[in-house]
Parts: sequence; C-alpha cells; structure tokens
Amino acid sequence: MSTKLRAVRKEEKAQLRAMLSTYLAELHRYGDVEIDYPFFDSYWTDDDRWPYFIENDEKPVGFILVNTW
Repeated sequence: MSTKLRAVRKEEKAQLRAMLSTYLAELHRYGDVEIDYPFFDSYWTDDDRWPYFIENDEKPVGFILVNTW
C-alpha cells in the first residue's frame, strides 16, 4: 500500500470539485459552513494556492487545498 500527495491537474478539477462539495455538505450538516467555496478556481490561477490529491495505490482518497493564508 502506497500513500502520497500529488498536485491536481486542471483536467481533474471536476473530480476535486465533487470531493470538495461532498466534504462541505457534510460539514454543513453540523454547523454554519458555506457549501460553495468561492476560491476553488483560484487554485489553478493564483501563485499562492496549491491543490493536491491524497492518493492510496494511485487512487485519490482525499485532498488538501493549501494557500498562504
């Protein structure tokens, strides 16, 4: 079993958006959390944001959105 981080490519945005939407919907059930994340597209245009998949055996099992804030 191999776990690693891998940068999300532009053509994988839809897959990451689906994972993020599921995550935010789950959090929304327990508190005041916005379901829409307005900075999502910025992770492919801003120099201070980086999207990653967490992969296990080459398959995405999670994600990390890193920014300088």
